[in-house]
Amino acid sequence: MTATLLADNLDSYVQDPLNPVKPILPHFAGQDQIPAHVPPELVKSSGLMFSPEFLAGPHDFMAAMQQNFPPIFYDVTPFRNSWYLTKHEDCLFVLRHADIFRNLEASPFPRDPEDYFFFIPQEVDPPQHRKYRNIEFTTAFGRPLPVSVFLDIMGLPQDMRDTFVGWADILIHSRDEAEVGAAFGKAIAYLTGAIADKKANPDNGVVSLIANAEIDGRKLSDKEVFGFVCFLWIGGLDTVYATLNNIWLWLANNPDRVDEIIRRPDDIDAIVEELLRRYSVTFSTRVVMKDIEMRGVLIKKGDRVLTILPSANFDADVFPNPLEVDFDRPRKTILAFTVGVHSCMGGHLARMELKIALQEWLKRIPRFAVKPGTQITYKPGGVVGPDAVPLVW
Repeated sequence: MTATLLADNLDSYVQDPLNPVKPILPHFAGQDQIPAHVPPELVKSSGLMFSPEFLAGPHDFMAAMQQNFPPIFYDVTPFRNSWYLTKHEDCLFVLRHADIFRNLEASPFPRDPEDYFFFIPQEVDPPQHRKYRNIEFTTAFGRPLPVSVFLDIMGLPQDMRDTFVGWADILIHSRDEAEVGAAFGKAIAYLTGAIADKKANPDNGVVSLIANAEIDGRKLSDKEVFGFVCFLWIGGLDTVYATLNNIWLWLANNPDRVDEIIRRPDDIDAIVEELLRRYSVTFSTRVVMKDIEMRGVLIKKGDRVLTILPSANFDADVFPNPLEVDFDRPRKTILAFTVGVHSCMGGHLARMELKIALQEWLKRIPRFAVKPGTQITYKPGGVVGPDAVPLVW
C-alpha cells in the first residue's frame, strides 16, 4: 500500500477507546525510504538519542542543534524517519494544535495489532481525552515521580521497585527489539494481574482508582483500564529520576550556584523553572492530519513530527544566552512537560517534588561533589539523563 493511501486512511480512522484499532500509518525508515515531497537539502541524520556525539553530552548536543541543523529537517534513522522541529515557536504550535497534529501511536512500545490498546490518555484526543484526565483526583498527579513515591501513589508494592525499574530501563533505553518485547511482556502480565486484584480488592491507590472508575456513567473497559495504568506505570519510573540526576550533577559542579540558591529561598519557584528549562529530558511526537506548510517546508498528511523539547528550550530567540542558568529570566513558556491538551498531567507535582528535593537536600548537604574518578555516562533513548551520579560530601 502506498504512503498516499496510508495517509488517506487517516480521514476514516475512528478513535474508539472501547474498541481500539491500530491505526494504519506510513512508516519510513532509512535512506531508501524518503518521501518524494521531502527536499533533499533537508534530509539529515542528526544522531539524536543514539549517537556517540549525543551521548557524550546530550544537553550541549541539543543546544547546538539550534545552530547545526535547520529549524525543520527530515531525520533519517534505521528505525523511523520523521520531521524534527527545534524552534520553540514551532514546537509550541504543534503541541497546541491537536486537530492537526495527533497523538497516534505516540508510544514506541510494541503492541499486538490483534489485541491492541491505547496508552491513555496520551494517545486519546479530544473530546475523550479530557474525560480520562478527569478520572484523576483534585490534587495533581504526575507520571514523572521518584520511584518509591510513585509506587505508593499507584498502590503498587515497594518490593517490586527494582524489578519495575529494570523493566522500564529496558523499555526506554534498549535498542534490542527482542529484549524490549520480553520486558514489555513481563510488565503486561504483572499489570494485568495487579488490575484484577484492585478490582476485587479496591484501595486508595491510583491503579485501584482507575480500575474502578466510570466515564459517562459506565465502567471503563478492560482495555481502557490497562492502557491508562500501563501508560502511567511506564511514565512514572524514569523521567523525574533523569531530571534529578541532571540537576544534581549541575549542582555538584557549580557550588557557587548552590550558594545562590540557598541565599534566595523566596525565589525557589523561579529557580525550579529555570533548572527544568535547562535540563528538560524528553520529546513529543505527533502524526500530521493534513498538509501544512511551516517555515516554507511542506509537511504532508501522514508524516511524523518530533518536537525536540530540550532543544526548543535552548532557542535563543525566546531564551537569550540559553546555556546559562539564569534564575532571573523573564517568565516564558518552557516545554519540559509539553503544553496543550496533552500536557503532562503531573507537571505541577513534578515541580513541587523538585522544589522540596532542593529545599530539603540543601538544608542538610549544602556542599557535595561528584565522586572522584567518576565517568558520567548516558544511555540512548527517549529520556535524557545520566546513568548514575555518585556523590560524596
